[in-house]
Amino acid sequence: MSDAVVEALAVSGPCRDLRHAWESTGDTILIEQKGQVRHFARTLKCLRCETERIDEYKISNISLARVRSRYRYVEGYHIKGGLPIAEVRFRMFQNAEMVVRTSNEGEA
Repeated sequence: MSDAVVEALAVSGPCRDLRHAWESTGDTILIEQKGQVRHFARTLKCLRCETERIDEYKISNISLARVRSRYRYVEGYHIKGGLPIAEVRFRMFQNAEMVVRTSNEGEA
């Protein structure tokens, strides 16, 4: 495995395996049309790798629909050529600290 892949997994491995742990940053942008709010955008940040996601929503009289999401990835997140999720999980397993549990016979 190349040094670049090892570095990328150090930055983003848990997020690639478990998905990002998003938290709202509180940044919201309201977009008005004809005096009414019709769109808004909110910014989320991953608690693990600090990638940012900007979600844009369209507001109608009865619903709210996400129309697109944009991402700002941290340096070192991308893996050139990609890496299948099964391989990411295998690498995470290889690098994990193993705790071996055994059952003691006779214990309830």
